[in-house]
Amino acid sequence: MESRLIRAVLLLSAFLLPSCGPRNDSGEARVLVEEAWARPMPVAVGGGPSGVNSAVYLTLRNEGGAPDRLVAGETPVAEALEIHESRVEDGIMRMRPVEGVRIPPGGAVELRPGGLHLMLLDLRTSLAEGDTIELSLRFESSGARRVLVPVRSSGER
Repeated sequence: MESRLIRAVLLLSAFLLPSCGPRNDSGEARVLVEEAWARPMPVAVGGGPSGVNSAVYLTLRNEGGAPDRLVAGETPVAEALEIHESRVEDGIMRMRPVEGVRIPPGGAVELRPGGLHLMLLDLRTSLAEGDTIELSLRFESSGARRVLVPVRSSGER
């Protein structure tokens, strides 16, 4: 009797366990934020907007079955956080804000130097190598996500 019960539990587990993992085929978005880092940047002490900016780079991975979009963000270390894109136009590197970043289902988007990135505008405090800053990122479907970001001079660990 006990061995039948154990077999029944094992058989039931074989059917239920695959649905307990991180995979999401339900048609919902499930965005993970990976490999985040921010550039160090000194800020002079004083009042008002600093005029000093920095950038955050990261990878957005959508493990869900539907697309999602990064649409906004904020951080206590800067007056504003904007999504920007760098590109070469007429032989000159230019940067411009974009309204969002689409993350396809099952796909990933890398925000990196020279491409898409997050701009921290008018820093309120210096960002020193070894610090950690907090971001709140807002996704169209997945909602808000709090992210802790290490400050370092490059993406190298």
